Amino acid sequence: GEMGIRDTYSAMCRVANLPAVSRLMVILMTCKVGFATADSVTSLKLQEKGISKETLAFLGVAFTPVALCLPALIAKYTSGPRPLAPFLQAFPVRIAINLAFSVILLAIPDKGGGTLSTSMWAALLICFLISQVVQNVMFVAQMAFFC
Repeated sequence: GEMGIRDTYSAMCRVANLPAVSRLMVILMTCKVGFATADSVTSLKLQEKGISKETLAFLGVAFTPVALCLPALIAKYTSGPRPLAPFLQAFPVRIAINLAFSVILLAIPDKGGGTLSTSMWAALLICFLISQVVQNVMFVAQMAFFC
């Protein structure tokens, strides 16, 4: 027969208390703590350093083709018995990229956005590209796991 509300919530609690499900819940609830601040503050700090909003918007548009193609490339790694494996592999890379962004931000002089060296622009572009790839890997892996 059909389960009532009490039975449904009771079953949900029993499932949530399974060791694998409990670990997954902890991972999903805490995994973004390591890079949430860096993800949200990086563009603000770049603006503070003199890089215009237009330039940052252009970077976002420039990486759109990459973001559109990545899910198709990533899908072959997320299908199969371990769809979250790419997520777990990408996690430390994402932390490292956020640390790299921090180092770059420290190296940029205040209001030096118009006078960045070619190597500094290259470092920024490479970090933005790797960041886009890693974010896509993590997103596609999560979607593959739950779908």
